[in-house]
Amino acid sequence: MIQEMYAEIQRQTDKHSVSELCGIYGVSRSGYYKWLRRDGQINRYEKTNQILDNFVLDIHNHHPMMGYRQIRDKLCLEFGWVVSDPTVWKSMKRLGIKGYFPRRKVPVAEGAEHARYANILSRNFRSERPLEKIVTNKPYYHCLDQLMLLVGKKEEQTPQVVFHTDQGSVYSSRAFCQAHEHYNILRSMSREGTPTDNPIIEALNGWMKEELYLDFGLASAENVTLLLDKYVHYFNNRRPAAALGYKSPVQYKTELDF
Repeated sequence: MIQEMYAEIQRQTDKHSVSELCGIYGVSRSGYYKWLRRDGQINRYEKTNQILDNFVLDIHNHHPMMGYRQIRDKLCLEFGWVVSDPTVWKSMKRLGIKGYFPRRKVPVAEGAEHARYANILSRNFRSERPLEKIVTNKPYYHCLDQLMLLVGKKEEQTPQVVFHTDQGSVYSSRAFCQAHEHYNILRSMSREGTPTDNPIIEALNGWMKEELYLDFGLASAENVTLLLDKYVHYFNNRRPAAALGYKSPVQYKTELDF
């Protein structure tokens, strides 16, 4: 930090000039002399940076995947500290830490539509009301159970729901198709081998997997079920989402209901 640079300059003034040392360390002479007059004490701005750095480092230690934008969101959501992107970026630079950057996937060729269900969404994911459009994917869980749970909660719902999936064997199966045939659900499917037709859930699943491994220690977890419950609670209540105005899903839904 800059006060450490000033202290180093002070230690070397018997061998080099202040002007030369300030040039080497990239600081101003006026700033150095102001620090010297304060007898090495940090000013209010530097104290604020120290407090911010402590918060940023604590968040990074618990969630090493987070970049500066997500850390900024979490500072606002959990601590009410409103700071800018560059401020958090500078803090991370001072601390020598970085977030996780997922590897870019190689684009794939666009495939054919499903014989029974067309690509109704056609990459238009903007909705005017909750549950107007639902997207899903099957990483490692049984999606039919999730669909039945959702259908059971919304039996009285009259507006139509567009339910978008890929063409995987589970979604194309007879059991899955029959599970919703008596409800006001319009099926939509991505084109064959075209994950870019459902990028929201593809990206979300990717981030969830990385967070589970990097931030929640999935690889060494003794109780995976308990860990998943903990992650779901974190995702719904504490994880800020840019698409929701940097609010958690629960916070966004609560304010929407009012």
